[in-house]
Amino acid sequence: MSRCKVLCTSVNMYNPAPVDVTRGNGNGGTETYSIWPRQFAFGVQYDMTVPEDKRFCRATPTATIEITVDNPAVEFVPGRYYYVDFSEVPAP
Repeated sequence: MSRCKVLCTSVNMYNPAPVDVTRGNGNGGTETYSIWPRQFAFGVQYDMTVPEDKRFCRATPTATIEITVDNPAVEFVPGRYYYVDFSEVPAP
């Protein structure tokens, strides 16, 4: 597993309220549900007076991540740091 430390730099709300979406349900029918699509952007920024940041900077000197989330329970706050863990998915 690899870990990096990222700063949430922005959130882009596509709509100020949930959006109703109708999609196929895989069984020939459809289902309607609400989504709250937001795009979060992350990047690395380090404070070289912080020992942890020095270690992360050597391993990941630059990175950007953008994710779109439609789960209203998921929240990332611009200006706060988060750890991102990467682990390989085993082959089926």
